[in-house]
Amino acid sequence: MGVPSVVAANLGKPYPYLVVKTRYEYIREDGRVESEGVLTVKWINQDGCREILGVAAAPREEEATWSKVFANLLDRKLDHLSIRYVVSDERRGLKVALRRYFPGATWQCYQQEVRRCPAGGVVVGDYDPVDTFPARCC
Repeated sequence: MGVPSVVAANLGKPYPYLVVKTRYEYIREDGRVESEGVLTVKWINQDGCREILGVAAAPREEEATWSKVFANLLDRKLDHLSIRYVVSDERRGLKVALRRYFPGATWQCYQQEVRRCPAGGVVVGDYDPVDTFPARCC
């Protein structure tokens, strides 16, 4: 399933757990290399299966940008009342959009993960709760 089919899929079933995250990638535009955010919304169902619900690209994480992403999910029949729990970072615009579109959901910030790297040092990075669930093919 490619990105266009993910963005167009109907979301007519409950999605109780969402993971909202942005990763920055370098893109070439008009002969320049610029940083662009890849905004993703994933879900985890009650069986532990995970899936990407939405993907968008934006130069910045702002309330208006996240509002477009969440409005797209609602337009695709996501039941906002079924969202019980959302994990994301603490970007102000993101948190405002989450409160507006999913007012009944409990919100949690990503935790920092400390792990050992092969060279023996300590690496601190974002902890993605989706990666902690058992890998399953659903």
